[in-house]
Amino acid sequence: MPLRETLPISSFSWEERIIVALDVASRTEALRLITLLPQAKFFKVGLRLFVAEGPEFVEEIIKRGKEVFLDLKLHDIPNT
Repeated sequence: MPLRETLPISSFSWEERIIVALDVASRTEALRLITLLPQAKFFKVGLRLFVAEGPEFVEEIIKRGKEVFLDLKLHDIPNT
């Protein structure tokens, strides 16, 4: 059987499969990206932005109807 026939078909729309990384230094820059990409549903908040802006900022993103992926790892594997 060809591989294509064995792979499950995702029930998620493209908006639900794309996560926009908010790899910026400030709340202002992050909110600008969120505003510029209204069709995006998921946003990644990394350690730097989370430490700078706090959990209240994550709540603000959620109140805008978006989903948040918190990426708060302190150590990463190089070249992933």
